[in-house]
Order: sequence, then structure tokens, then C-alpha cells
Amino acid sequence: MVGYALRRVVLALSLLWTVSFVAFIGFGLRFDPLYEFNLCGVQCRDQKEQLAAQFHLHAPILDRYWLWLSGLAHHGFGDRVLPSFRSPDTAIDPDVFRALGVPAQLMVVALLFTVAFSALIGVASARRPGALADVLLRLLAYVSWSMPTFLTGVVLWRLLGGTGWFSLGAPGGGVTHWLRTITLPSVRSRWA
Repeated sequence: MVGYALRRVVLALSLLWTVSFVAFIGFGLRFDPLYEFNLCGVQCRDQKEQLAAQFHLHAPILDRYWLWLSGLAHHGFGDRVLPSFRSPDTAIDPDVFRALGVPAQLMVVALLFTVAFSALIGVASARRPGALADVLLRLLAYVSWSMPTFLTGVVLWRLLGGTGWFSLGAPGGGVTHWLRTITLPSVRSRWA
């Protein structure tokens, strides 16, 4: 069991590394991070060179990937380049972690639904293999896993949205409101 868990962890980490490598190299070769400064012309030359030096944009793409990966391991997600809501050169870590709150809640609740429903369906199917209940539960599982996410969401909302039990608002405002808003998206992401 421990060997299986270790293999799964190694597989997950290698998949995560592969996706980050392909995405970084793909975006790095396809898009120019200094595109807007190139449009600006001579008057933006100093800013362009400063950003290129700060983010090592003149280095080869593999060197830049290694710098990004080591920076991620040591310093977090980096600094803001262009002023948007705050001044430049401020860390983006708080924004990233703040944005992860609702998806993390959705993931945990969907995982709980997955475990609960899978256990119930497995026990019901194992008690009488080949019986009508087993066939119907397997059919339900096949249909639910093959339906697109957007269609599942619309169907669930049309069937259950009018009951008043569920809400489409943002999570918050107490446990009851949180449960009303997180349940349908969690079930939808579990079945889709």
C-alpha cells in the first residue's frame, strides 16, 4: 500500500513538472513579455531593459525556466510587474492564495461527495451484483461521468434551482448560506 501511494505521488509530481515545463516553454516561445514596450518605441527603452534584466528575458528559455522553478521553490510566485491595483514590485502571493480559497473549498466538498457517493454505490452494487439496482446504479454512473460539465450544471440548476434550497451567490454569510452555494457546484464537479 505504501509503495502504491509513493508511486502515485511520484506520478503526480512528474505530471505537475511536465505541465509546468510545457506551459512555460510554450508561452515563452510563443509570446513576447515585452510586446507592449516594443510598441512604445524609443521612449520606453529604459523600462524595457530594466524589466529584461530583472526577469532575465535575454537568457535562453531553459535558463529562464530553471530560474522560475528555483524562484518558485524559494521565494513564492514572484512580483507584480505592471501597476494594477498596487505598486509594482509587490509580491503576488497574497492575490494567488486569496483566489485559491473558493476553488479549494469546492475541491474539498466535491471530494467528500465523491467518496460518499462512490462508497454507497459500491456497497449497493456489491450486495447484489447483476440485480436491477446494480444495473441502474452503473448506468447512472456511466451517464453522469460522460455528461459535459456545463450540461450537468444546467440540468442540476433547472431541476433543483427552483426549490429554494440552493443559491448561485458567492459563498459566505454563515454556514447555511455557504452550504446552499457550494452544494450544486460540488455535485456538478463531482459528476462531471
